[in-house]
Amino acid sequence: MEIAPVPADRIVEVMRIHDTFDRPRDEPISPEAARSVLQRIRDQSGEVFVAIVDGAIVATYTIYICQNLTRSGRPFALVENVIGAPTHRRQRIGTALMEHARSYARDKGCYKLTLQSGAKREETRSFYESCGFSCDKWGYQIRFDA
Repeated sequence: MEIAPVPADRIVEVMRIHDTFDRPRDEPISPEAARSVLQRIRDQSGEVFVAIVDGAIVATYTIYICQNLTRSGRPFALVENVIGAPTHRRQRIGTALMEHARSYARDKGCYKLTLQSGAKREETRSFYESCGFSCDKWGYQIRFDA
């Protein structure tokens, strides 16, 4: 397995994985629009990483490095959209992605790596805890399109 930034010409494969996620479907965007969004993510200190097995993209996550005025100016990292293809779940690929995110954030000088999950299933919470995340803070949000 290889974990790497998604090549722009393979972003459609990431979008297909997103469509397998257990949530209401978003309106699809064109491949050109997806490539444009990918570039904006990168322009804003973010990256979309993928796990590749036998040449196929089988899982993905997005990470942002957020600048910060506290913690002596050290940034923090935010992970979003951790999704694996149904055919490749329960094979420790998600664990490898979270280990990658942890190393990536540490290499960028971040003081913490954070994520939010709206998952209701206990196994999802257990997965993140097994990856070293603690559920010791409250997460708040305001959704503009919910």
